[in-house]
Amino acid sequence: MIPIIKSLISDEDMALCIWDRNGTALCFEPPKTYPLRIEVGYTVTDKSDKLHQAMNTGKVLHNVVPREVFGIAIEGNIVPIFDNGEVAGCMTCVYSVEEKMQAQQKAEEMSKAIGDSKDRIQDILKNAQVTASYMSDMNQFVEKLDDS
Repeated sequence: MIPIIKSLISDEDMALCIWDRNGTALCFEPPKTYPLRIEVGYTVTDKSDKLHQAMNTGKVLHNVVPREVFGIAIEGNIVPIFDNGEVAGCMTCVYSVEEKMQAQQKAEEMSKAIGDSKDRIQDILKNAQVTASYMSDMNQFVEKLDDS
């Protein structure tokens, strides 16, 4: 059933998981292009985790999980599943944000490099102005020598 749901949601390389009310993975459809260290039977024990928050509030939550948790940075939505008006568990749909994070890091590096280049250009301009001032002083000195 999860492959059918996965095909309806997106063409992106997503991972889907169904969790019971205790935070235990009941069904897991892994992504195709990256490893995600989750398997059926895995339990989220931290009761402050967003998985448990979604089940406790009955609200859909968006979550960003750093790479330290599963070995890859992911983000996605946690959707509570209701049975007779009570939260019986939830479904998570997550995707890798590694490329996004790498692009952000490259953009930050480029921004720093541009800032550094700007500083160097300003230093060159300042030194060029000092050199021009020295040249002007030398030119005036030479003119005085020629006049004498």
